[in-house]
Amino acid sequence: MKGKIAVFRPLNLIMMMVLMQSIFHFLIKPIYNSLDLQFVLDEFHHFLLALDWALIAAGGYLINNYYDYETDRFNKPERLQVSKEWLLKTYFPVAFFSIILGAYLGWKAGLLNLGVIGIICTFLLWKYAEDWKGKSGLGSVVVSLLIALLVWLPAIFEFVSLSVLQTVAPYSLRYLVITLGVYAAFAFLVNLIRELVKTLEDEKGDRATGWNTFTVAFGEKKTHLTLWWLFAVAAGGIIYILYLQSRSSDLLPMFYTVLAVFIPELICLYLFYKAQKSGNYSTLSKSLKIWMFGGISTLAAYYLLFLYS
Repeated sequence: MKGKIAVFRPLNLIMMMVLMQSIFHFLIKPIYNSLDLQFVLDEFHHFLLALDWALIAAGGYLINNYYDYETDRFNKPERLQVSKEWLLKTYFPVAFFSIILGAYLGWKAGLLNLGVIGIICTFLLWKYAEDWKGKSGLGSVVVSLLIALLVWLPAIFEFVSLSVLQTVAPYSLRYLVITLGVYAAFAFLVNLIRELVKTLEDEKGDRATGWNTFTVAFGEKKTHLTLWWLFAVAAGGIIYILYLQSRSSDLLPMFYTVLAVFIPELICLYLFYKAQKSGNYSTLSKSLKIWMFGGISTLAAYYLLFLYS
């Protein structure tokens, strides 16, 4: 039973739901409440939205493990606690239910077409597992874009009410879009770094089973160089945000950003430097999750600091 639960990567799914719920409760909801605007989806349906995308991700993990079965014999044999048949048999009802729930939420949001987003993403995750994962970086970019999409989804499903926000308070809409863009960029960069680290971690098995991942295609040196550049871009963005926060009279948000986002990146950089010599990337991979969670936690932290300042 424990092995079957592990296949779904429950901590990752919880983090995705926390991200989407934080976007709604600590960013969108305060703006709407301050202007006395009505949501298209209430709190319960925004929870269902987060649950729906956790189900889509769970389906992605199932189908990825199905196509990765032989590779995991080399890289992570401890994962092989369920059969390929069970993975495929479980995938279809999970994917089907997520599509139905997405269609319902699209209808509830006033735009049934929004349900198509879930169908497209389910297809993309299937293609990633079946083919794109082994195409020298394409799969890593696609998955990272899907993670960035999670940031936008609570706002996308409020599309009808956003038109009202545009009329009533265009500056608030501009603030919302810019903030979502910053968090989406952060989610994309951190996840892309983690995806490339995974190609370094799994190189032996990927090469043995014919997967042409980024590391297999370009080699360790170019993968290392690419990762250094991605870390540098992320650090540049964080430093710029710290500069903007330093100009405020309230410096608590800046201190929290240093603690929750900047220091974890420095730790990841140190672990990456060590991993280049040792070849052991597992600790780095776990630390990148902590860095991602630190970034997500700023949504709640900034809101609470503003509320009680």
